[in-house]
Amino acid sequence: MPLSANLITAEKVIQHIRSIILTSANKPEDISHARVYRSVSQIDLLARYTNLRIEHDMAFQLGSEKKPEQWILSCAEQARRFGIGNCFEQACLGYQYVRNAEDITLPVAVTSLYQYEQQGVLTPYDHTFLLLGTYLQPPACLQVYLDEPPAILGKESVICDPWAGYSYGIFSKEFPGRIRDVLREIKSIYKKSWDIPDTIYFHQKCYFSVNNHLR
Repeated sequence: MPLSANLITAEKVIQHIRSIILTSANKPEDISHARVYRSVSQIDLLARYTNLRIEHDMAFQLGSEKKPEQWILSCAEQARRFGIGNCFEQACLGYQYVRNAEDITLPVAVTSLYQYEQQGVLTPYDHTFLLLGTYLQPPACLQVYLDEPPAILGKESVICDPWAGYSYGIFSKEFPGRIRDVLREIKSIYKKSWDIPDTIYFHQKCYFSVNNHLR
């Protein structure tokens, strides 16, 4: 499908998630919005998120590596039930929506940002989004230069980031700036000390496509 159609699908995904999620739990402006415009108290939001994390941990014990899709879909249902969730839970909801939609045939992948440390290991930046229109082949980890998007993903590929609230083509001029912006926000929220990099890694948690489905 052309890039324009994929971007329209990505916006549909974001709007679907916004109809379910009252707020992110780690963005103060979202919590304030929920309190003012949705009449949800701070205590209620905290209780919802506490319950969500308890069930999230229980789902993880099912084995995120052995049963990735079962884990992803379980987390989506938890977020739907409690109406709250951060980037990972929102990505799970988006995955579930695309997977089950009869009018969407795009591949979709739950993907996280990772960094390479001096010790030679990959560690998470603690941000997850969706890749639409493509997925990574095993081992499902791809080095990405922000100023030179990876051709292997295809020019119609889209990053759909429900937590950040926007989507864009991987080969668009927006790509490096959007990634750096979200990393700055994460750095600020979690008081991290790392520098904003020029190179990151995409790590795929789970994907769905009509022709080749990893469960």
